Amino acid sequence: MTVWTESDLGAPGDLDRLQRRITHLEQQLKDIKGELNDPSQKL
Repeated sequence: MTVWTESDLGAPGDLDRLQRRITHLEQQLKDIKGELNDPSQKL
């Protein structure tokens, strides 16, 4: 048994998937903020 399963944190693969999702959402947020700050963009 690994530390991950003993602690009920899930498999390391779950953490990897979550980290990729966080990175993706952070990039989306950065892109949206950039669009809002660009005065040439029309709403």
